[in-house]
Amino acid sequence: MVHAATVTSAQRAAPLDGEITFCARPRTDEVDAAVALVAGEYWNASTAPATIRRAHLGSPIWVGARDPSGALIATARAISDGAKHAWIYDVGVAPSWRGRGIGRALLGLLLDDPLIRDVRQVHLQTRDAEDFYARFGFIAHPPGGQPRYVLTRETR
Repeated sequence: MVHAATVTSAQRAAPLDGEITFCARPRTDEVDAAVALVAGEYWNASTAPATIRRAHLGSPIWVGARDPSGALIATARAISDGAKHAWIYDVGVAPSWRGRGIGRALLGLLLDDPLIRDVRQVHLQTRDAEDFYARFGFIAHPPGGQPRYVLTRETR
């Protein structure tokens, strides 16, 4: 079962083995586990683990998921001005936990953070997860070429 107050039933995956716990801010002692989840990914290929570590610790929004033993198995972080723009970075789920809806629930938790919830545009870049992000309303901008993906909301 997935536990998080802001994760809706539509964002939950079924079934998960045991209980997955989501957290709005992983503990500082979990940053190395978060780095290990994303250090080998293509977008961090030329980034030193120490730099990825500083980026996680410096991000005002950082969410994670823990397996039943309490180990960090997923991470995502973002920066935001709280009004106009936010950028999502370093979304990663441990390979053995992929395909179970953890990434979907984690991104839902991230997008519901107060610093992102009312932002007009949420940006990210990907070259292999377009379909995943499209489920949340992200579209390629500009179309063609090397796009970034943007979730645009009505101005409030």
